[in-house]
This record gives sequence, C-alpha cells and structure tokens, in this order.
Amino acid sequence: MRTFFHKILFHDRDRNNVVISDTAIVRLNPDFDSMFEFEYYFGCVQLQTPNENVNREYLETEVYKPQAVQTWNGIQFIYDEPENTAIYIRVVVGSTDLFWDGAAFRAAVAGEWNTIEEIQSNFASLAPSNEGVKFKIAPSSIGNETPRVFEIRIIWSGFVSELEELLIDSLVASLKIISSVGDIALEATTAGTNVGFDPATDLSDFIFVDVAAAYNERTDADHKKNIFGSFDAPNKQIVLTESANQGDSIFVKFIYNPSVFIAANQDFYEVAKYPVITLEDISETRIRRPNGKEKIVTGFSPNRTGYKFTAARQSDFEITLGIISGLNVDQTRLASATVRFLESLKQIVLSDTDERVDLILVDLYRSNFNPGRSDVRRGEIRLRLLNVTFWNDPETVTFPDRFITDYFTDGARNSDETIVEKEN
Repeated sequence: MRTFFHKILFHDRDRNNVVISDTAIVRLNPDFDSMFEFEYYFGCVQLQTPNENVNREYLETEVYKPQAVQTWNGIQFIYDEPENTAIYIRVVVGSTDLFWDGAAFRAAVAGEWNTIEEIQSNFASLAPSNEGVKFKIAPSSIGNETPRVFEIRIIWSGFVSELEELLIDSLVASLKIISSVGDIALEATTAGTNVGFDPATDLSDFIFVDVAAAYNERTDADHKKNIFGSFDAPNKQIVLTESANQGDSIFVKFIYNPSVFIAANQDFYEVAKYPVITLEDISETRIRRPNGKEKIVTGFSPNRTGYKFTAARQSDFEITLGIISGLNVDQTRLASATVRFLESLKQIVLSDTDERVDLILVDLYRSNFNPGRSDVRRGEIRLRLLNVTFWNDPETVTFPDRFITDYFTDGARNSDETIVEKEN
C-alpha cells in the first residue's frame, strides 16, 4: 500500500475545467501568486443571494478519479476566510451531492452544506468510488471582504506500481487507440453491389475498426472513385454504390488499431506480417530531487494530525517506439498515424493516480531496415515523458494549533516552507 498526494489548484489555465453556477456572484479572482504564472483564486465578489441557505452559488471542481484508491486518508483546504465571511463545501461522488450529518456522508438535500472544518475532519470516512470525487465550494460574505480558496490537498492510499502504470496502463493504453489504414483485395463472387467481407477471417491479425473506402480495380485502376457505401457487419458484406461484375477485384481500405507490446524488437519479427508498435530502449534520464529542506506538509484539523512528504524524485523517460510490419506501406502509414497522434496528445493520464505526464517527440521518424530480413520493415519514433514524480512514503506527524488555524500572514498566502517552519 502506497500513500499519494494530490493538489487541486485554481489557475486561469484551468478555468475550462470548473463549473460556476453564477459568474456574477462566484468567480476566479485575479491575483499574483508567483513570478512564473498569473493565477486566479476562487472566491466570491458580492453578497450571496438572500435565500442562500437553500440555493447557494458555487464553483464545482474537476473530478479527481484515481482508479487505485483504497482509502481516502485526509483533505486540507488552503483558504482565506476573513471576518463576516464563510466557505461552505459539498463533496460530490458521481452525480450525488453528499453531506456529512455528524455520523456519515449521505445524499444532501436543499440547504445542507458542510463547513471546511467538517469536511477536513471527516473526509477519511468517505468510501472510495471508481467515479472519483469532486467538490462544490460556496463562498459567502455579509461584508466588504471576500473569502478565497487557493488549493485543495488530498491524501490517499492504494496499490500502485509507478513504472507499470506509466508504461503499461497509460502509455500502451494510449497507443492502442491510434487509428491507421490498411488495405485488402476482395473478389466479387457474384455480380451486384454486395461483396463478402468478414474481418474476423479476412483480417484475423488486425484489430479491425471500420471500412474506409473501396475501389473497383477493373474500372478504376488508379483508385480515383470511391464506391464504398456501407459495411453490413451482421451479414458480413460491404455494400457498394456501384455494381461490380462477378470476379471483379475490389480494393478495400480499412481502419484498424495497432497491437502494442513492451518487448525487444527481435521477438516480433516473426509476427510482424501485420503492423505492431513495440516499446524499446526505455531509459530513465534527468533524475531530479528538490532541495532536501523542501517538504509538502499537510495537516487535518481538529485532531492536528497530518503527513510530511520528503522531497520526491522527478524523472524524464525516453522511449523508442518500434514500428514493425511486413509491408513498407503499412509501416509508413502506421508511423505517420503515430506521429500525428503523439503530436496532438501532449499529455498522458496515469489512470491509477489520475495525474498527468507531459509528452514530447524527440525524433519524429527514422526508417531502420533490417538487411537480414527482407520480409520485415522497421522504423523508429523516439518520445520523452517529462516530470514523472515518484513520491516517498510520508511521515505521520502532529501539528500545533497555530498551524491548523493560521494559514496566512498579513493577508498573504504562506509557502510550504513557511508551514514547515511553523511545524518545527
């Protein structure tokens, strides 16, 4: 069992990921938080509606859905709540708003909202769900000041193997949805507009998706006129828009998803009569560790227990993708589809932890023919996964009262380092 740390932040770049019930009352407020980015803090800009106890205006966060979660250990809101202001919270699982009633989380009814203290004290009682969790946050003010929420910190535990998740569960799963084009020649066994086609038999080595085009080789050798009408899967036939003669050769282009393997490329020379993608030469590079004094510290009130995470290891991974096929045209098509897909992907999501990892292409495409195997074509694409974080298991610690109640000094947000100084 491993323990993991996640932050929900309120940045301008993330504004498309949140839902705001009324932007005239609740909004992301501009403020400078660092030298490097212009952040928008979530807060309210005017008095809530008179019947706010029933119909509060709120911001709803993006869902956080780590598939490996076994227990929610705790949650901490970093916020500013001046006098005459308040912040109310609802935990949302799936489409159900939840309310802590003093004994358990149950479905909320109109007017039922929890305070931050109530959520922080009881979040560990929430049962994990594969639907994940999100939050509705409703700020309220009866004066001139505005409460603000800067971030939400979530601690959870589960069984996760980072490398397995990074490579097998995430990267391989992403590559398997690439769509490429193959072709096959079919014979019209009878005159008419129907041509028999059974992907399970005719394309048994491919993960078939759909038919893209069809051409009559007798009347259109240059493939200028697409006569594909539809694919009748139950009756295992392609319906053409023009009749073909018995014995005509129908050239069909089809869409497929590639098979993806983690293995040395030579293991796949024998099965490479159909296109495959292999992950090869996987290397961890540019290992970085933040300064040892920097710690992420999270405390949960009112029992003042929390977790101290020592500096994590952050790495980049370089991976060579082998594009292997028995035909040069299939290799070229799949390589081109893979490059287009990776250029548009930008990030992959680690499903177990619901964290995102940046992806860039290092070497777009290089053909690498094997002189000893004339029946196999092979190319390479090299990519890099950036800033993959490996957390160390945290320490369980107890904090003084001041840490729990005093998040801000002179109206400014404290850094993690300042919090550590308070704890010490």
